[in-house]
Amino acid sequence: MYELHAPFLVLRKWGPNPQLDTRQRHDNTPVREHIDVSFLDHGLEDTRECGERYLLQKATTSLVITGFNSEHWTAILLTDCYFHTTNEYNTDTLGYYNTDSEEDGSNQEAQNDGDVPEDFDTEQDMWDPFTIGSTPMEKSENHATEYFLLSAACRMRQVQEESALLVGFLVEKINLYVSKSLSLAL
Repeated sequence: MYELHAPFLVLRKWGPNPQLDTRQRHDNTPVREHIDVSFLDHGLEDTRECGERYLLQKATTSLVITGFNSEHWTAILLTDCYFHTTNEYNTDTLGYYNTDSEEDGSNQEAQNDGDVPEDFDTEQDMWDPFTIGSTPMEKSENHATEYFLLSAACRMRQVQEESALLVGFLVEKINLYVSKSLSLAL
């Protein structure tokens, strides 16, 4: 059995009605919490006036592959996507991988940035959601270890991208604060 459980934080800018986790624990607290970090804009921008705010939202991706040998196995992927806006280009929703979701084929163009294998039939084949659409389902690894490593690498890349967005936001806000403080001191 192979397991990967990756908790991470996502930063999203929301209007007055953010998309929060509606699932509740037995004590009526949300399953995934959020932290309002709009205070980082205090004195820098007027996000409060237009109702915008920044939220750090907790999320988890879990990948499990189990079976009685490496040739006969089952893979399970659970990933939080409550913090995404609703659209067909969200890689964590089924609509993104459904080749029939758009008749004009524009959904396939959004996948892999147009990097579609030559033998991929957009009418017949489906994208592999475990690898975030980086491989067609039929071309995915058949061996459990290789499939786990490929899927884990794709999912960890997604976690790394979210972390990079968060760090970039924090660096930007700290730099703005420091430059504003220095200009006031002079």
